[in-house]
Amino acid sequence: MSDSDQIDSEVTEEFDGVPGRYWHALDDGRIQCDLCPRFCKLNEGQRGLCFVRARTDDQIVLTTYGRSSGYCIDPIEKKPLNHFLPGTPVLSFGTAGCNLTCKFCQNWDNSKSREWDTLADRAMPEAIAKAAAAHGCRSVAFTYNDPVIFLEYAADVYFGRGQIILKQRERIKVKTMENRRLQYRKYAA
Repeated sequence: MSDSDQIDSEVTEEFDGVPGRYWHALDDGRIQCDLCPRFCKLNEGQRGLCFVRARTDDQIVLTTYGRSSGYCIDPIEKKPLNHFLPGTPVLSFGTAGCNLTCKFCQNWDNSKSREWDTLADRAMPEAIAKAAAAHGCRSVAFTYNDPVIFLEYAADVYFGRGQIILKQRERIKVKTMENRRLQYRKYAA
């Protein structure tokens, strides 16, 4: 192995994940993630500021799909919602990573974790729906970090197989807790 091969292997990393939907190639060979207003420009093997979106095989992948940094059943009143299913429990979950850099973040240990693989629980969209129903939760909340960074995962819970279970069998609502100060573009799932 030559010195340059060794350096390349130290700098680049292979990432497992689900292909991202919102990115484009730049003229200089980098790929720009278009999911949030940070517009991270990545070379092969790099991660964005959020740490959960990475460039591998000339595409952006979401490395936290189907993994959660934690779950909690909360009273709905704990969420910043007004008169939304009062008196009911909500299944809250999020992933590692975040595109924000809030100095006051109460979830910094998860949102800025660089070792999410050791913290993450497996949670496919169907499992989230079933867990909410099994614990009597009338709603599911994407929380702890800004869910825009795990859009493909959140969309599959909301629009995918998880939502079919939520809507048809249990009539469970899905809510997002995101930073509304950022001006996100509207994305179709």
